[in-house]
Amino acid sequence: METSSRHSLYRIARHVLFWGVYIAFWTVFYGSQSGYGTSFMVTLLYGVFHAGAVYSNFFVLFPRYFTSRRYLSYSLLLMADIVLWSIGLSFTLYALFGSEINDGTQQSNWIISTAGIVVMSIGTATTVAVTLALLLLVRRVAHDRQTRELERKNLSSELQLLRSQIHPHFLFNVLNSLYALTLQKSDLAPGMVLKLSEILRYILYECSEPTVPLEKE
Repeated sequence: METSSRHSLYRIARHVLFWGVYIAFWTVFYGSQSGYGTSFMVTLLYGVFHAGAVYSNFFVLFPRYFTSRRYLSYSLLLMADIVLWSIGLSFTLYALFGSEINDGTQQSNWIISTAGIVVMSIGTATTVAVTLALLLLVRRVAHDRQTRELERKNLSSELQLLRSQIHPHFLFNVLNSLYALTLQKSDLAPGMVLKLSEILRYILYECSEPTVPLEKE
């Protein structure tokens, strides 16, 4: 439970950092042209609508269509999603800033024209593409980590199974040999008992460690 909570906080922190860097970068980039106050407000609006396109992809389109391999439906719906959020961004910018947002020709309604919406859509699509690439990268890294952990657990299980199969046969053979030596009243019997004790101690307490000194093998 604690690990899951920590993972959720880490994921939220990553997202906050991404959007913080996004807003800061574009605010500084355009601030020298239109003033940092206006640039910040415009960039904040871009961030809100781009985030809407990104998270509707993350939480609705990607899990419902992409992961089920419905790639055509996913592509078409993603394009529609990008265009709708871009139209919302264009009209919001026009309503709030009007002539301050133009294409350099002082056409105050450029932002809500077809050309303006196309430009907005390209910007939104770029943000969605970058975040989608990051999402796929994170999923791949997580998948590789899970695969390695599963392989490690499988190897450990196989080793435990092998030990459980070897130990009874090993003990049976050693005890038979020890029994034969005691019948012969051999001087080797005490040494064999001591050696068997050392082997059993190693098997029970030391061989399960991740690393074992070479001299103990």
